[in-house]
Amino acid sequence: MNPNDLRLPEADSLNSSATTFDNLPLLLKQLTHFSTYRALLLKTCSYDGDPTIEEISCMLQNLKFRNSPLAQNLPSIEWAFFAALASFDFLRKLQIVQNLDTKDRTILLRQSFSTHSLLSEAFYSFQKKQSCLTFPNGSDCFLSDAITVPADFENRIRCRLVGRLCDLKVTYDESLLISLIFISDPALNGLSEMGQSLISSHRNVYSSLLVQYCLQNYQKLGPSRFVDLLSIYDAIKKTQEDLKLHYLLCYLNNPPPKLYKIWLSIV
Repeated sequence: MNPNDLRLPEADSLNSSATTFDNLPLLLKQLTHFSTYRALLLKTCSYDGDPTIEEISCMLQNLKFRNSPLAQNLPSIEWAFFAALASFDFLRKLQIVQNLDTKDRTILLRQSFSTHSLLSEAFYSFQKKQSCLTFPNGSDCFLSDAITVPADFENRIRCRLVGRLCDLKVTYDESLLISLIFISDPALNGLSEMGQSLISSHRNVYSSLLVQYCLQNYQKLGPSRFVDLLSIYDAIKKTQEDLKLHYLLCYLNNPPPKLYKIWLSIV
């Protein structure tokens, strides 16, 4: 199967700015489709090229992946790059991203793709009953290796987010809904007033739908479940900060031969 042929026409009709809770089943169907597509990319495809985030934001069509799987023994940095591209592909299909102008869309993609990628890989590891964060080929989550980085620091990075998902026993649907809330941040640096307003309205809808989901599935415990799920964001941000510090420590001792352009503005 060629993943570039995979489509879900009815999902494109979802109006994410509508406030009726009737949209929850359709939204989950859409997100499940996009997530399944992302997983298929990681298993069966690869990518030729090194685009910037600006170039990805301005593309009029979907990213074009090569129907040939990425080699399992490639270094972690190659898998990190491909996982990030798969997240860019996921994000660009969302209504909220498509409704933004080019400048605001670029800002959202630049500051949110690692959030989506980290949560996706952590949930994948959690589903496989692993205790630490890895890429789909089983490789470590770090962009570079350095023997000077303390082992306990690396273990905290590996285990923090997966451990939080495990503690809360996060469901698949919950992971999809919180990913939307976490990437819909109206406080991102550089957004226009219109972009802030649009992202804020989408986040309010996504939050309301997650509240509805929690009330339906946990009844009286729904509100506390909602708060617990939002607390996962803290684990993501701390993991991002530590991964950046880890990379810088490695870079000082052993600069990598290549750093893909998508990371040039964030590391």
